[in-house]
Amino acid sequence: MSNSIKEYEYSTEASVLKDGLDKLDSDLRSLEVWGRRCIQTMHKLRAVIKFIEHRASDTSELALYSLIIEDYEYILEMVDTYGRRLEAMVPVLASVIQISDTQRSLQKAANVTRLTDLALLFVPISFVTGLFSMNDVGVSRHGLALFFAVAIPLCVIVFFCRPFDTPEAETERSKLT
Repeated sequence: MSNSIKEYEYSTEASVLKDGLDKLDSDLRSLEVWGRRCIQTMHKLRAVIKFIEHRASDTSELALYSLIIEDYEYILEMVDTYGRRLEAMVPVLASVIQISDTQRSLQKAANVTRLTDLALLFVPISFVTGLFSMNDVGVSRHGLALFFAVAIPLCVIVFFCRPFDTPEAETERSKLT
């Protein structure tokens, strides 16, 4: 049990969070199994102690079995201690999973923001291209110069009309990437 406790101890370092939710979920399930095993083991140890005490009802045999009873009580105490430590790790692991999931969501939000910024460039240009491709507009004489004269100011207007992030939000986003 002591080795298992060392295996499941976590920190909130980036390497732990990048291992993936599958490993963390697997560890959470293993901790739950260990918790049930501890309860079952403690029940069995108590039953063994009661059995030995019952068998050693004679005072002469009680002295002989007292060392065995002490050993089983020590093992019971250690299993109880390790069980409480394993039980205390479950909320920590659940928190690590939540932190990892939150970081993943924030990274996805940052990627969507980048995609939106890219769309702010191409949507006005596509609009102007569609507008000038109509036959009724008649821009063939001025050609490409008129296209850029309309498209560039429109891109600038659209880009500056979008809502900007606060400096704190940009700092947090840069920490995640």
